[in-house]
Amino acid sequence: MPPRDRVAHGTSVREQLQKVRGENAESRGIAAGEEVSAPIAIEVRSEPGFLLKLESLEDKRKGIEVACVQQDGDVQVATVHIPEGALTHFLKRAEEYLNENTKGTEKTPAKPKHQPLIDTISQIRLATLQSFWTDEGVEFPAADKNIWWEVWVRVAGDRSIWESFRLLAESTGLTVGSETIQFPDRVVGLIFGSAEHLMSSADLLDMIGEVRLAKENPAAFLELQPREQAEFYRRVACPLDAARRGCSVRVRP
Repeated sequence: MPPRDRVAHGTSVREQLQKVRGENAESRGIAAGEEVSAPIAIEVRSEPGFLLKLESLEDKRKGIEVACVQQDGDVQVATVHIPEGALTHFLKRAEEYLNENTKGTEKTPAKPKHQPLIDTISQIRLATLQSFWTDEGVEFPAADKNIWWEVWVRVAGDRSIWESFRLLAESTGLTVGSETIQFPDRVVGLIFGSAEHLMSSADLLDMIGEVRLAKENPAAFLELQPREQAEFYRRVACPLDAARRGCSVRVRP
């Protein structure tokens, strides 16, 4: 990375985090100034030509998860799920970057804390449904177009939240398929409706890990045998470890 203006860049990252916190509260109907924390999903974009510090964007102990990673030209894009109250984790890192240094040695000079994480960040946005779109080479559908979606719903520990997802999706007018495929960290199912419907509920986005266009024959997808399911998962899933190694990253059209 080229040298950063520490104060200007750290302040920018902090202000972007504060901005998305306000936008998230507004989207959930939380009044300004109300002391209520809420889950949030953010889209973090790298500086052009550089990779994000993905392992520093995720903290499983705090429930912070990098849901998916994409490549938008020469910009790496990570979509991060953050549970209630945990956005302070990143705000604290921005503050420490601004005000604290690492302990230097004779061979290694002191540097701003969390520099590898903060320096690579160019932009932070509130995530949208398109932030979870990982269908390589396929254009994101028009917002009002009704289609079948392949939805990868996050698994919380040993608990599948598909039933909660189904009830909430149906309450917004979406049609939900009855069959699912279970993977270690995702449940994959089909829903019919528009992007507008999917984006109408922040709670729905909280449950989503990835979305893709459903296959031409949704029934065939859901009738895969266990061995075929395992091969499908190996081929199309984009686990964080693979993204760290620079492979299997979805490319935005």
